[in-house]
Amino acid sequence: MKDEKMLQYIHKTAELGKEGTRAAMNSCENRKLSEALNRQYRSYDEIYTTSGNYLNARGILPQSAGPFTKMSVSMTQAMATLGDRSPSKIAELMIRGTTTGLTKSIQHIKDYTGNDSMVLALAHQLREAEETGIEEMKSFL
Repeated sequence: MKDEKMLQYIHKTAELGKEGTRAAMNSCENRKLSEALNRQYRSYDEIYTTSGNYLNARGILPQSAGPFTKMSVSMTQAMATLGDRSPSKIAELMIRGTTTGLTKSIQHIKDYTGNDSMVLALAHQLREAEETGIEEMKSFL
């Protein structure tokens, strides 16, 4: 995996992280969980912005995750919490979604063959944000 592909992956993953977190925030009625979700959202937003800036600086248009994919994330969250908006249920859903992203991030970092230390550092920042998010959500189970 080269630099451009890694940056596009980071950008799309952070975008989906933002979307999933935003959907969870819409279902959340617990102040402490809401604060944790806000922290996660800000982490994803920072990574999303940075990856977009890196791509733009290279003259590459950042790719979106796509409206159908983003809608699917939001709808899945909304449907899963329809009857249960407890902190435990929201945390469970966040852990599931974030674990999928974390697994892919680890695989992509292993497959990275580029030579830009800033790209690799951003990939690690995404992985760390995902790990932190999972750990933080565990306390709400």
